[in-house]
Amino acid sequence: MQTALLNFLYTFLGNGKRVFGLLFVVLFTLNAFADLSKQEREKVLFQEEYQEIVRFDALLFENGKMNSAATQSLAEITQKIKNHQDNKDQLIVSIIGHTCEATDDANEKTIESDVYASKIQHWFKDSFDTNASALASKRYAEDVQGYFIQHGVDSNLTQVEYRNGNFNAYTNETSFGNDLSNRVMVTLYVKHYVELDADKDGVNLPLDKCPDTEIGVMVGADGCKIKVLIVLMENDKEHNAILVKTNNASALVNSPKNCALIQSKDINSIGVKTMSEEELENVFGNIIAQSSGKTKKITLYFDGMKILDHSKEELNKMLAFLATKHESYIKIIGHTDTKATLDFNDKLAKQRADLIEKIIKQSKISYLYMDTESYGEYNLLIKTPDNISEQANRRVEIFIR
Repeated sequence: MQTALLNFLYTFLGNGKRVFGLLFVVLFTLNAFADLSKQEREKVLFQEEYQEIVRFDALLFENGKMNSAATQSLAEITQKIKNHQDNKDQLIVSIIGHTCEATDDANEKTIESDVYASKIQHWFKDSFDTNASALASKRYAEDVQGYFIQHGVDSNLTQVEYRNGNFNAYTNETSFGNDLSNRVMVTLYVKHYVELDADKDGVNLPLDKCPDTEIGVMVGADGCKIKVLIVLMENDKEHNAILVKTNNASALVNSPKNCALIQSKDINSIGVKTMSEEELENVFGNIIAQSSGKTKKITLYFDGMKILDHSKEELNKMLAFLATKHESYIKIIGHTDTKATLDFNDKLAKQRADLIEKIIKQSKISYLYMDTESYGEYNLLIKTPDNISEQANRRVEIFIR
C-alpha cells in the first residue's frame, strides 16, 4: 500500500510539497496509533464516561513560539475551561506537547539533493535531535499550562504530557509538514456530575453507604441512620455522665452535648461526638420545645427497697399530678448512700428507679416519654465518707416536664 501511495504522490510532487505532506497524514497517523503500547493507549483513551469531551484545534508553534492564530485560540480555550470551572464541574484538562520527528543523524540534517529519492528521505533541515525534541515538546506543553494557570485555571485540573516527535501530525518529508508537527493538543474532559453529599449528612461518596438518608437525620461514619442516639444534655447536676454499653463495647458520655452513636448491639466500638446546636435542634427540636417549660421535681426516700411512709404521700400527689397531664416527659433517677460496694449500690439505685417506673405504669397514666437511670452513690445529697449509712442519700428523684 505504501509503494502504491508513493507512486501516486510522485505525480503531485511537482505541484508542491504541501500536497505530499497533507496526504501522508492518514498513513502516518494510523501507523503511529497501531504502534502504541497498551499503557500508552490508556493514556490517550481515558477509561471513563464523560458528559462532554472537547478536542481543540492544534496550537501550532513556529520557531519555538506559538503563532498568532494559536495564541487567539488559546484565549478562547481558556475561557471555555474557566466557564466549566466556575460551574464547579469536575474537569480534566489534558495538555500534550509534540514536535516533528527527531533524528540523531547529522547527515540527514545537511544533505540536499535534486534526486527525487533524496527529496523524500532527506528533508530534515528543520529537524530536532532526540534530546532537543524532548525539551521542546515539554516546553511547548508547559507554556500552554502556564498560560492557563496565569489566566485563572486551577493547576490541579491540568495534566501535562510531552511526546517528543513520536506522533507526527503530518509527514516529516517537508518543512511544512515538520512545522505542523510542532504543536500542543488540548483536550477538555468534563466528567458526569455526581453530588458527593446529596443527603447533606457530612459523609461523602463512596464512603456513604446510605446516600439518600433523610436530611437532618443523625448518621454514623458509613452515612447510615443511627439506630440509637444517647446524648447528655446540660443540667444542674454535680456529676454528669452516662455509661453506654453494648454486647462488645462501652463508652462514657460525660460532657454536655456529647452523644454516643450506636448502630447495633454487636458493634465493637461506640463512637462519641459533640453535637452542635444545629444538630441538637434537628434531632431533638420537638422534645426540647416540649420540655422548655417548668420542670417539676419530686424526691422519694427509701429504706432498702421500701418507700418511707411520708414519701408515699408524695408519691400519691405525684400520680395525681401526672393524671392531669397527657404529654409528660418523666426522668427517674435512683440514688444510694455509700454503704456497700459501688457495684451493689449501682444496682440498688436502678432497682429503686425501676420500682417507681412500674408504679407509674400500673397507674395507667398517659405520658410521652419515661426513662430510668442509676447514679448509685455518685450524687450524694449529704456528703459522707465511704461506707457510711445516710438516710437522706437513699432516694429516688423524679423530674416531670
